[in-house]
This record gives sequence, structure tokens and C-alpha cells, in this order.
Amino acid sequence: NDEIDSLRHRATRALFTRDDVVIVASVSCIYGLGLPSDYLEAAQNIQVGSHGDINFYKSVLEKMLYDTPENMFDLKRGNFLPNYQNNTMKIWPPYETFPLEVCFDFKTGKISKIIKTLSAQDE
Repeated sequence: NDEIDSLRHRATRALFTRDDVVIVASVSCIYGLGLPSDYLEAAQNIQVGSHGDINFYKSVLEKMLYDTPENMFDLKRGNFLPNYQNNTMKIWPPYETFPLEVCFDFKTGKISKIIKTLSAQDE
């Protein structure tokens, strides 16, 4: 179930990023997460000011097993969609309710802005 998978990823992310989290769950809810060190090694910190262009992050996300849909209408959790014309990329982490739009700056070669969208089709 997509919603259960999203909740599992949100809970795991909260364990690594917050100090005030305790999770009570059945073994079946957390089965398959693997070692915490593997989970952290697979994570990529994407923030404003990070170096890298659209092709760099495309490669990073592919290594993290994110998929690329045919068009923005098929975008779902665990997907990303580069827009070379606008130098942006939609990324939908599995723990987020909606995708993020990452804007790249041609001149600096850095991420200039990250926008939380309200749907997969936001422009």
C-alpha cells in the first residue's frame, strides 16, 4: 500500500532527523528497512546552495532507485522528473505528501530554490 510505505519512510526519516521521536509499530511495519547505516548512506541531502546541476541530481536519484515517469501526470512517490527547459526538477520523496520542485542556477551551478508544491502538476 502506497500510504503505508509513505508512513514507514516518514517514520524512519523522523528517527534520523529529530530527537523527540519514539515509534511504536509491529514488526511487519518496519520489515525491510535494512540497517540504519545503509539507510543513511542511501540518503542525499538536497538543500539551497548545494552544488550540482540537473544532470548530477538525475544521476544521484537514479542510483537511489527513483524512477522517471513519462510525464508529470504520472509523477508519484519515489519519482523525479527533470525539466531541462526551465532548469528545474520535480522530486517526490517517499515520505512527502507532495513533490518538491528544485530550481537550479545556471551561473553558480547550485540549487537556488526548493519549493513545496501542492500537487504533482503544479508549475
